[in-house]
Amino acid sequence: MMAPQGPLIFPETHEIMDVPCSLCSYPELASFIRRYGESYPGDAQQLFRRMVFNILIGNTDDHARNHAFFWNGKHYQLTPAYDICPLLRAGHSAGQAMIVGNKGRESTMHNALSQAEQFSLTPAEAKNIQEGITEVIEKRWNDAADIAGLSNHESKILRQTTILSPACFYT
Repeated sequence: MMAPQGPLIFPETHEIMDVPCSLCSYPELASFIRRYGESYPGDAQQLFRRMVFNILIGNTDDHARNHAFFWNGKHYQLTPAYDICPLLRAGHSAGQAMIVGNKGRESTMHNALSQAEQFSLTPAEAKNIQEGITEVIEKRWNDAADIAGLSNHESKILRQTTILSPACFYT
């Protein structure tokens, strides 16, 4: 993504939406992008991809301070993703730090897909994105774990408990 030209500020999501971090939601952030974004619908769809990716890899620490925007004096543009880290699941369910969809913070694809329209996606487009991300994670997890310097044991534990957890696919 190319950064906008001119003087840039880097506000965090909760600051520009003027809400406490605990009340931030992905659908509301997509609505903000629709109203004030320079790259709508692209940034809203990118936000959906990030939300799905976070759920599928078990990054439940996706709070509002982990989403930010460039400001060019006129419009906002989503910054590159940062602070993405799988967290071990303890049990069969998990919750995201930000609200995902109709079932609140529930870390499931069913919940993520429930608000597809907010990201300027049809349900079929959203499902295709989810399936594509799932496929990439399946194919590339071992490479990513190697690059991150995880031991074989650490990689295996994350894969068994967190990465593409069956719980992500519960309805």
